[in-house]
Amino acid sequence: MTSNGILRMAGCLLTLAVAVPARDVTFLATSDCHYRQPDHRLGHHNDLNRATVDEINRIAEAEWPAAPGGGPIGRPRGLVVPGDLIDDGDLAGPGGRVIAREQFALFLADFGLDGTDGRVRFPVFEGWGNHDGPPEGREKHGFSLQGELKKRNRIRLDRGFIDSVSSNGLHYAWTWDDVRFVMLNLYPADRQREGLRYSPVWHDPQGSLSFLKADLAARVGASGRPVVLISHCGFDTDWWTKDDWRDLYEAMR
Repeated sequence: MTSNGILRMAGCLLTLAVAVPARDVTFLATSDCHYRQPDHRLGHHNDLNRATVDEINRIAEAEWPAAPGGGPIGRPRGLVVPGDLIDDGDLAGPGGRVIAREQFALFLADFGLDGTDGRVRFPVFEGWGNHDGPPEGREKHGFSLQGELKKRNRIRLDRGFIDSVSSNGLHYAWTWDDVRFVMLNLYPADRQREGLRYSPVWHDPQGSLSFLKADLAARVGASGRPVVLISHCGFDTDWWTKDDWRDLYEAMR
């Protein structure tokens, strides 16, 4: 069969109706915002984050370069933000000041959630990274970014932005046209392996690999549909190991 759905057999020409799924999936991604309170001792780059957001908002008015075909880029379905939303995930200051809460408020003001409640004009799909604090219940200063993420995931689910959330409320997935997206947060694994030099509390992936396996089995299977996996840590970090990478490969394969 040729790519245009024409089947040639023994001198005969048969035209087959080949179902090609509609796909119009434009999305954007940015990461490592690292919001800091304005009086942070090392300064901050919140203004650069806002400049980035403003440029993101203008993307629908821009055009593709001529090489890939030109034409309008179009309105993105959403904005993916895989981690390190804030700089100090469990930090307090004098007089009961909760620095992490202040930093997250700055993130919310710019990024919002649904494209109407912040500076960003598109729905936002964020995850947590190694700077965003420990699991809910392990924080020391009365604020849990992961707890806030769970609340936001419940809102996303109720509004139909996503269709699947892990039992712990952290990992989630959704579909745009025929493309499956899976937010795996820190990195895809169930727990931190022994021997790593990083905090086993802050760097606990909390079952993201099991969530991925279940979602692929239920929503993708042998369909051949495209899948986009999203996590904070890349293969250029030592926060996870080659054994973790192998487990991820086997799950995808």
